[in-house]
Amino acid sequence: MHFPAAILTLLPTLLIPPYTLALPNPPNPSPPGPNPNTPNEPLPGNAETFTLITSLLTTGLSAIKLDEAVKSFTGENVDEVRTRSSELENNLTQATSTATSTGELDDFSSKKIADICVPLKPVFSEMLKDISDKVCRYLHSLVWG
Repeated sequence: MHFPAAILTLLPTLLIPPYTLALPNPPNPSPPGPNPNTPNEPLPGNAETFTLITSLLTTGLSAIKLDEAVKSFTGENVDEVRTRSSELENNLTQATSTATSTGELDDFSSKKIADICVPLKPVFSEMLKDISDKVCRYLHSLVWG
């Protein structure tokens, strides 16, 4: 699970150029679309886009923590799994409300957010697989002793 954690940690650095984060908002924002004066320069994101990206990354890291807790699940660490589950649920709720309030995204922001969501799929699928394995083992022990 260290590889997905590294991907989620490094992804914003790779996807969002540092000069984009440092650009101030123009006093009169131009309509979304390519800027004829600087055709190769990416469009600066707005604060809502960065908040959404942060929410997605926090959710991914919470999923990794929960997956690690589920993998090492025993009867003694039930509280850890509950804590991690609650943390993930809160992060998902926050990410959902942030995504709802963000509204329409420009093409550049939409692509960056989609690029961040791609590595989240294996994180969540691995977590669900681990939970399924634990449940199957538990049910097997109940039925077969």
